[in-house]
Amino acid sequence: ERLFQGKKCLEDWYFSENSGCELAGDVYLQAEHEEVLAFAEEIASKRRRTLPANYRDVPMQQHMTCLVPPGAMARLATYEKVRAERQSLTGEFMCDLDHNLDCGPSCGPEMPPLDTHPKIYSFKAGRLLLGKELLAAQGVDMYPGLAGQRGISPLAQIFENFRDQDLRFLAGNAIHIPAFAAWILFCAGNVVSRETYSKLPMPMKEPPPIEDTAGSADAEFENDLMKKVRADFAATAAGTLQSHGKRARLRL
Repeated sequence: ERLFQGKKCLEDWYFSENSGCELAGDVYLQAEHEEVLAFAEEIASKRRRTLPANYRDVPMQQHMTCLVPPGAMARLATYEKVRAERQSLTGEFMCDLDHNLDCGPSCGPEMPPLDTHPKIYSFKAGRLLLGKELLAAQGVDMYPGLAGQRGISPLAQIFENFRDQDLRFLAGNAIHIPAFAAWILFCAGNVVSRETYSKLPMPMKEPPPIEDTAGSADAEFENDLMKKVRADFAATAAGTLQSHGKRARLRL
């Protein structure tokens, strides 16, 4: 017993010292068992597949063929081959079954990026993530275990009336809620209403520009110089014409 306890303490130390600081995507798997079963029944019914008789007592991974197309099953087998080298030390590994390996959202311990209609699968939990769980990953507080002191989001009651397919679409095409909120706060903090702006004191008038006396003197000198050059050129041209006229008369 003492040897077993020592081994367990050593394993706990190893995982604590060698685990990364990233939050594993499995933390968003908050749905109750009955909710997961209802999701499986809905998907199987839409695909016109019959779930096995013991589907309520076995993990979802044992009847995945009833929930996803053959292409997704082939991709699931491909991800299984790289799981050992890409999973976390505690076994978390997630992927999007709508995309081939390394040809779309990245796979690994963290939640993959959510595209238009994500089909995220957790190898550790052995099941697909629900649409509500994907919304939770986007920052919408859908479950008490993730909300903390903030409480459940007011949107949760509205999303209860949506189909899982619609929730996936909303989660996949949405921006991360905290990041979006930060952008809204930045914009709101840098704009004021027209009414408020009209009450602000008028800005001070700008002082008149300082005259460049040196520049004006240079310009005046340049104008006088050009006038003199033009006068000299005109006189030279007139003298040249007179000399040509005298030569012409002498020839005659």
